[in-house]
Amino acid sequence: MTIDTIFYTQLATIFSFLIALFSLYRLLVKQKDATIELLKEKNDFLSKQIEIAQNNTPDKLAKRLSERINIFQDELSRLSEDKEYTQKTISEKEEKLEQLENQLSEIKEIASEYFCPHCKSPIEKREYFSEVHEYGDIDHEFIEFECGFSMADDRVTGECKYKK
Repeated sequence: MTIDTIFYTQLATIFSFLIALFSLYRLLVKQKDATIELLKEKNDFLSKQIEIAQNNTPDKLAKRLSERINIFQDELSRLSEDKEYTQKTISEKEEKLEQLENQLSEIKEIASEYFCPHCKSPIEKREYFSEVHEYGDIDHEFIEFECGFSMADDRVTGECKYKK
């Protein structure tokens, strides 16, 4: 073999190595960009879910219902001034008012689990954990309120700062 053949062979090897290296680099960059795009989409989806959840909290639902109750009570007082013409409307509004009050009481019952039983501070964190054992799965629940009161599986793990 001549020196020229060895030289050109080594040059060809170096060029093929560089081409393979840059091809792999490009492939890794495309994969990284795809991962970033996927994470951005996931972040947008989770942000939308959080916004929906914040707009449907028990506090806001109870506030909306109490505002509707106030509006119906005002309407009832105006309609009662003209009883001869509006007796039927008054009875319909009273039924609606009664339904709304029942809904409000149901929401307050449902929402009570989202507030500290001692000081009514709102819930800060609620987490669920599953523990797998050979004899079955065990589900755990951890609840923590803003006042410091916390419970794990219905056992008190932290005391309320404002306990009466």
